[in-house]
Amino acid sequence: MPLADWIQHCTAARVLYDWQTLIAGVLALLAALWTIRQTVKSADREIAASQKQMDTTVRLERRRAASEGYAFHAMLLATMKRVLKEADEAKELVYGCGPTDGPSVEDYEARTHLTKLGFTELRAACVRYGGRLTEEFLELETKIDNFASKTEQTSDHRRVGKHAGLEDELADIEARVTHLQEEAAAEMKNANAVIDATET
Repeated sequence: MPLADWIQHCTAARVLYDWQTLIAGVLALLAALWTIRQTVKSADREIAASQKQMDTTVRLERRRAASEGYAFHAMLLATMKRVLKEADEAKELVYGCGPTDGPSVEDYEARTHLTKLGFTELRAACVRYGGRLTEEFLELETKIDNFASKTEQTSDHRRVGKHAGLEDELADIEARVTHLQEEAAAEMKNANAVIDATET
């Protein structure tokens, strides 16, 4: 080996020997940085996937709640429509027989004509879906019960209803029913908006 090459080789070998710890440290640092970068990328992917799954879960839950809320308010709307129909029929039962001051069989039939069909199911559903309408619905049910309770039995065993206040009580019931109908229709519209917004 030529002398110049031998000197250069010895110098390079000496440098490598003297600086081997530093070089190894630099290489280890570069390897650690690469590992950290890959770990961060992997974590970012997992976080993005988790966030997507969470967003999907939230969207589906909102859609489910909106669908169930829509069904509840649709049932409420249909039930209130029936109450209004029965209230109209009750008025016809009383006013079709001419004016009366005292209790009568017609008043009894009118007071007991509101069947509250669907109220049991609505009362149970109110616990979960009724929200602010629950109190109004329960107040309406109480009004109907009070309306129907104003009956008595005569000495000849006929059931008669009290005429006093019947017209005002019916009007109050109809006003409450109409309000609940409006609120139910508004809630159905809101539920539809959520359902549309959460479509895939």
